[in-house]
Amino acid sequence: MENKLRELLEQLQDELERAEEVEPESRDLLRDVMSDIETTLDRSAAGEAPAADESVKGRLDQAVVEFENSHPQLSFTLERLIESLTNMGI
Repeated sequence: MENKLRELLEQLQDELERAEEVEPESRDLLRDVMSDIETTLDRSAAGEAPAADESVKGRLDQAVVEFENSHPQLSFTLERLIESLTNMGI
């Protein structure tokens, strides 16, 4: 499950790099959330139980809504990321 999540993070990073006309604040939001998720995955790999972080989920939900019309592929990848996090109990 963690490998799938890391793959989705990589995919999101690639899509974000290719996306045009994304506001700097939106890019920063996504980068911050991705960093938080990577930190959680690193802790999990070190044997710590993954912790549910509602702020990460809330920021991801916000990003899905924000990109829904302008960047549907980003929005789709974010939804898959949310699903994976939920399945992991994060």
